[in-house]
Amino acid sequence: MKSYADKNRSPRQFQLGDSVFLKLQPYAQSSVANRPFPKLAFKYFGPSKVLAKIGNAAYKQVLPTHTQIHLVFHVSPLKHSVPDNTPVFSEIPAFPTLDRADVVPQLILHRRLVKKGDTSITQMQIQWSGLPSEMSTWEDYYIVKARFSSAPAWALGGSAGGGSVMRE
Repeated sequence: MKSYADKNRSPRQFQLGDSVFLKLQPYAQSSVANRPFPKLAFKYFGPSKVLAKIGNAAYKQVLPTHTQIHLVFHVSPLKHSVPDNTPVFSEIPAFPTLDRADVVPQLILHRRLVKKGDTSITQMQIQWSGLPSEMSTWEDYYIVKARFSSAPAWALGGSAGGGSVMRE
């Protein structure tokens, strides 16, 4: 029976000062955060710092002063806190408005074939005049060619280098 029980266990050890999450039972331990619907309560709380190691499998943590639970926990409800370094932006970047009269295709950066249904459509990454260079967009070739037939991008040969970017 021990071998079956050990399949779901993972050996965990923490160092002093490590950040850990604390898993609390939502129905029994409501003193940390009392929610109106405990079924929808958070599973983990934290991160908090490890203050001391007590014995082989117990750790003392730093918890907020308003919690009414003991500071020493067994290793089983603790989980390593992995820092999330995902960049978060405060505002959504604006999509360029291409309906202005001064915005025309200036340069074709790349080309690609995109399958739509049963047909393949050529798309181009276009750098627009009057917009920053990082605001280039992918557009269907035939639509842009019909709408902007006298654009400077067609006079340059279709690419930044003056030649074709299509593989032959």
